[in-house]
Amino acid sequence: MCNANNSVTALACHGNTLYVGGYFAGNNSLGGAARNRFASVHATLGTVFPVWNTSVDNGYINAFARSGELLLAGGTFYTLNGVSRNFLSAWEVQYEDESTGTDAAAATGADDALLVFPNPTHGPLTVRLADARPVDRIMVVNATGQLVKDLRPGSGALTGIDLTDLASGLHTVIVTQGERTTTRQVVVQH
Repeated sequence: MCNANNSVTALACHGNTLYVGGYFAGNNSLGGAARNRFASVHATLGTVFPVWNTSVDNGYINAFARSGELLLAGGTFYTLNGVSRNFLSAWEVQYEDESTGTDAAAATGADDALLVFPNPTHGPLTVRLADARPVDRIMVVNATGQLVKDLRPGSGALTGIDLTDLASGLHTVIVTQGERTTTRQVVVQH
């Protein structure tokens, strides 16, 4: 799991998304990512979701609740992303990869639904899927939770990705097919 640079005051889990609120702020504040008192984290991988960056401008969050596509937060804050939201706010979750459709076997690598090879790789990576369902999105996230590749290949059970431009280290490949999200970790070695 990722580390925070200050105390955490609220947690809520929805599918594979862990919502985290607290006093953390600034660069490298949560899992190596810059987050201001609020973030979403992949619950099983511990990586900070790269795109979603909501900011509590003052105060902090004490509690979360999720209802459908709405996330609700309550706390001592007065503004959220610069908009007046005294103590309570609700907004639509916009980061679609907070899917509840991730199956546990795929997340642990216990099935062959998703193969990534070679692993480790010097750059070229092949992503092979067991079924022919269209691929909505393939993301590659580095160890600090930053989105470093974002592809939307469409159809096909075999996709090549060039990781040559990425830094050496552990990366997570996230493949979304409709309601199903499958992840694998891959090591880039230069």
